[in-house]
Amino acid sequence: MNIVVLTTSHTAMKDLSQVYKNLGPALRSRLSLSVFNIEGTLSEEAWKSLEVSVARAGFIIHDPHGTPAPTLARIHEWCAEVEAEQVILGGSAEGIQDLFRLGALRYEDTAGVRVQGGSPVSQGEPGISNDLRHYRTLLEYWRNAGYRNLHHMLGYIVTHYGKEASWPSVEPPFVLESLSIYDPYKKQTYESLETYQTMTNIQQELPTVAVLFMGHSYPLHTGDIIGEIIQEIRKFAHVLPIAMTSLVHVDSKKLRNFLMFGGTRGGKVNLIVNFIPFRLGAGPTGGRSEEILALLREVEAPMFHPFFLTRREKEEWENSRQGLSPSEFLVQMMLPELDGSIEMLPVAALSARDYDEEMQLHIKELQLIEDRAQRLVSRVQRYLELQTKPLAKKRIAIIGYNYPPGEGHLFQASFLDTFESISRILNAMKQHGYLTETYSGTELRERFIHEGIVNSGIWTDERGSASLLRYDSDHYVQNNEVFAKRREDYVHQWGEAPGDVMTTESGAFQIPGLMSGNLFIGVQPSRGIHENPEAVYHDKGLLPHHQYLAFYQYIRDEFKADAILHVGTHGTLEFLEGKESGMSGDCLPDALIQDLPHVYAYYVGNPSEAMIAKRRTHATLIGYQSPPFTASGLYGEYAKLEALLHHYRAEEQLNPARVAEAWKLLQEQAASLFLEAEGPEEIEKELYRIGRSFIPDGLHILGEGYDHEQAARHMNMILCHDRGSHASLQRLYAASLSWDYDDLLESQNIDRLQHLDKCVEDAVLFYTRSGEIPEPPHLPEVTAEQLGGNVESWIDGIPFNPSRCGA
Repeated sequence: MNIVVLTTSHTAMKDLSQVYKNLGPALRSRLSLSVFNIEGTLSEEAWKSLEVSVARAGFIIHDPHGTPAPTLARIHEWCAEVEAEQVILGGSAEGIQDLFRLGALRYEDTAGVRVQGGSPVSQGEPGISNDLRHYRTLLEYWRNAGYRNLHHMLGYIVTHYGKEASWPSVEPPFVLESLSIYDPYKKQTYESLETYQTMTNIQQELPTVAVLFMGHSYPLHTGDIIGEIIQEIRKFAHVLPIAMTSLVHVDSKKLRNFLMFGGTRGGKVNLIVNFIPFRLGAGPTGGRSEEILALLREVEAPMFHPFFLTRREKEEWENSRQGLSPSEFLVQMMLPELDGSIEMLPVAALSARDYDEEMQLHIKELQLIEDRAQRLVSRVQRYLELQTKPLAKKRIAIIGYNYPPGEGHLFQASFLDTFESISRILNAMKQHGYLTETYSGTELRERFIHEGIVNSGIWTDERGSASLLRYDSDHYVQNNEVFAKRREDYVHQWGEAPGDVMTTESGAFQIPGLMSGNLFIGVQPSRGIHENPEAVYHDKGLLPHHQYLAFYQYIRDEFKADAILHVGTHGTLEFLEGKESGMSGDCLPDALIQDLPHVYAYYVGNPSEAMIAKRRTHATLIGYQSPPFTASGLYGEYAKLEALLHHYRAEEQLNPARVAEAWKLLQEQAASLFLEAEGPEEIEKELYRIGRSFIPDGLHILGEGYDHEQAARHMNMILCHDRGSHASLQRLYAASLSWDYDDLLESQNIDRLQHLDKCVEDAVLFYTRSGEIPEPPHLPEVTAEQLGGNVESWIDGIPFNPSRCGA
C-alpha cells in the first residue's frame, strides 16, 4: 500500500521517517511511505516527487497547518484527480474539504468528530458509522502523535484500508485524559492527585510549582524539553506536572482541584509555569476565559508563561530586533497577558537537523535555548525564595528617577508624589515586618538633597557628596557580563572603565542611594549625555554608560537584593538596546535585571509604555491612578479678565453711560491674552471654555484613594463627556429640562450651560457622599417619544435629580 503524508509538523516528519526505517524489509515491501513538508513553497524537484507519489497513492493524509494558499491550491489540483482515500487530520480544511474521502464518509459527515472533546460517534448507516469510527481513531493517533502512535497509525491504515491481514498487531492510540497528571520526564501517568502525591517523594518543606503543558506531540514534540525544565525546578521545589490534551476543553473543576490542593501540604500551589499558548482554556477561537480567570484569582499564584518558537530557527530569532513575529506576539504574549501571565521567555526554538536522504526531507526539531531556560528556572527559584524568606531578612531595592540630572528633578514621575509614596511604602513594609527605618516624604527629600544623593549634571566630580555609596570598578571590570561582551563598543562610546560619569578620581563608581535597614533607596543613573537628555532618553542605539551598568550590578552583587521596585512612570531601563519582545540574554534590559524579581509601579494612563516595561524588563506591574482631575477655573490674568467682564455686565445694568469705558478696559485685557473678540459674548464663551478645562489636582500618593470631594470632581470630569452611545450627564439633564444640548453648545448659551454644570456637580457630589442614586429626572412626554420610550434604560440610573439644583 502507498501512503502519502502532506504535513507541516516536523515532529510527525521525524517520527514517521524513523518508524518507516525500523519496519524492516518484509513490512516495507508491503508499505510505501512518502512524507512531504508543505509549510512553505516547495522546490520544483519536490513538486515533481509529490506529483508522482500522489498519483500512486492509496491513502493520503492532509495536515495543512499554516500551509500557504498557493501551495495548498496546487496540492488540491493534483489530489482531486486520484481515487485514493484522503483524510484531513490537522490544520485548516479550507479549500480542500472536497478531497476528503474515507470509504463512504465525507467531510461534512465529520463535524462532531473533528472537534477535540466532541461528541462520541453516533450510530447511523453502518458504512458511514464504521468509517467515522476509523476517522476518530486516526485523529487520536495523529493529534497525540509520538513514535508509538504514528507507528500503530500506519498499521491501522494498512489493515483497515490496505487489506493487509497478516500485519503485526496494532495497538489503540495512546491518549492522555483531557486533564491529567503526567510526568514528561519519566513518561508516567498518574490516576489522581492522591496517587501522584503518594508515589512521589515529597519534601514537605519545599514549595510547589504547577507546570501546565500540552500532553501530545503535535505539531511539535515538547515533552522532552518540558521534562528537562521540570527536572531543573525539582532541585528546589516540588513539581506538579499537569498535562492537557485540548486548548479549549479544559475541566475547570479538575484543574481547580489540582491547583488548590496540589501543594506539598495539601494547600495551594505556590507558582504556576504555563507553557500553553493563547488564553488558558480559550484557545484560538475563545472559550470560558472568565471561568478560568476566576480560578486563577482564587489560587493567587504568580503565573509564568515561557513559550516555544515553533516557526523559526534559533539563529533567526537571535538576529531579529523585533523578537517575536506578529502571530507569535499575539499567541504567546498578548493573549496570555489577559490571564495575568508574567515572565514571558522563549525557551526553545527550531533547529535544523541533518537532511533525511530516504525521505528527502529537511527536518527541524525543537531544541532548548539553554540560557533562556536557565533564566526561567532561576527566576522561578528567586520568586519562590521571595515567598518563603522571612520578611525581616528580605533585601529590597527601591528605585526612583532623576531626569534630567540634578536636584530640581529628583524623583520625578508622572502624576506621582514619589517621595511621599516611598514614605508610605517604607511605613507599610515596617508594619509588615521588614527591617527598615521610616521617613516622611519631606524628611526623605531633605535627606537626599542635603546629602547630595542625585545624579551629577556634570562629569567626574570629587566635590560630589562624600556620603554617596561607592562601588569598586575592579569588580565591575572583572564580573560585568555586558561590559565583557561589548568591551570594544563601550570603550568607543564611553572610554575605558570606569569612564567619567559619576566616578571618583580614585576610580570608584558613585552609587546615588541610601541604606534604610535592609532596604536600598536609590536613584536610577542618567541615561547618558547630560547636555541633551531629551535626545537620548528613548534611544536604544546609545549604550548605557559604565556607571549605569555598575548601579544594577551593585544592587545584584553588592547589596544582594531579593527584589527590585521601580517607582513611577517612567525610567530608562525598559528603553535600552534589545528586542521589542521575546528577550534574549544579549538584550540589555534582561542582562541588567537578570533573575531579580521586578515590580514596577506604573501610571495606569500610559498602558502602551507600561507594557513595554513589563515585557522588556520582566516586570510585574502595579498600576497607580491619576490624581483627581478638577476644572481649572480661572486664575491670574484670566481671572482679571473675568472680573472686568462682570464689571462690564454691571455697568450695562446700572450705569449705561460708562459701558464704553468698561468695554475698552475689557478689550485691552483680552488683547493682552491674545483673545480677539468683537463683543463681550465671545469673551464670555472663551472664558467658559477655558474655565471648564480639566487639570490634575496635585499628585497621586501610592496607597491613598480619593476622598468624597476628590472622587466627585474626578467623576464629574469623566461623566461630563459623551462616550460613544453613552450621553454625558449634561446632555441627559438638558433633555430632562426639554433643552437641546447640541443647540446650547452651538449657540454657546453660557447661562444654561453653567446651570447644567452646577446641577451635575451637585448631583455627583450627593452620590459620592451618600452612595445613593437619586431618582432619574422626569422627562416631558415628547422627549420620551423621541427616545423610543426607553427612557429608564437611556438614563441608566444617572445620579442626579433636577429638584436638587432648582430646576
